[in-house]
Amino acid sequence: ENKNFHSLMSKYVAGFIPSIWTEGLPTTYLEYCASGLPTISWSSNSSSDYVANFSTGKVLSDFNKTELVSAMNEVILNRTKYSENAILLAEKKFSSNLWYEQVMKIVELKLPRDHEANSSN
Repeated sequence: ENKNFHSLMSKYVAGFIPSIWTEGLPTTYLEYCASGLPTISWSSNSSSDYVANFSTGKVLSDFNKTELVSAMNEVILNRTKYSENAILLAEKKFSSNLWYEQVMKIVELKLPRDHEANSSN
């Protein structure tokens, strides 16, 4: 199922996150990155920080046709760069192994304190 999804995503020029209000990092952005799909994002949502800081696509500062067409042209001309950056970001920041390692560090930090507290009773 994931192979079909990633194969389908690779046929698109870019993913678009049209949210025009502040929100958390959309799962859609994570899926775009994992698929190597450049992202066009509106400047007010949290994915725009990642798009800009990790060069995974273009951020729209104004929501209009001219800027959208300009962003699409930019992504088409530099698709390889944006795609490679998106994949690297997914591997370095959003991989399930990384999340697992971070959760385990938290658990390991918490468990000794809990164990000590329980053993003194």
